[in-house]
Amino acid sequence: MRMPMDHFGLYDAEAEREGLEIGDYLTKSLAEAHGLPVPGYIEERQRKALAAREAEQQEMPISA
Repeated sequence: MRMPMDHFGLYDAEAEREGLEIGDYLTKSLAEAHGLPVPGYIEERQRKALAAREAEQQEMPISA
């Protein structure tokens, strides 16, 4: 898939924020834009990634 390089940074950052790989983020975004359901495997990957991120943040010690 080709896309303008100046767009890639935004897409990549949004994918990271949502806990998705770029391909899954693009698939999710296209489905939503066309009124289609987001594939279940993407929702499951996102749920697991965000839960892991939250658990990791809770384990980090708070520094002074």
